[in-house]
Amino acid sequence: MVPAVKRKTFREILKKYIEPPPIIEYSEQLIRNLFRMMLGLSKIAEDEDLYDFIDHYHDEFYLGLDGFYNLVPEDVWPSFLNDLKSWL
Repeated sequence: MVPAVKRKTFREILKKYIEPPPIIEYSEQLIRNLFRMMLGLSKIAEDEDLYDFIDHYHDEFYLGLDGFYNLVPEDVWPSFLNDLKSWL
């Protein structure tokens, strides 16, 4: 698949995923797994810009876990989803 098509497809899937409001509570483990999965998929889609965007919030999540960031880890995910909507 052509890289541009992979990027577009992945971004369209992400848009559909984040449009409805989340109906589940996101645990620390779930958030960790979601970030890991999204980073891997953005690599497969060859979307470096999106990878960097996700990686930024992934770093914030871990900084929050270590107490170096002013948001608790569970607050990083909603912030990420909100900013991802705007970014996409």
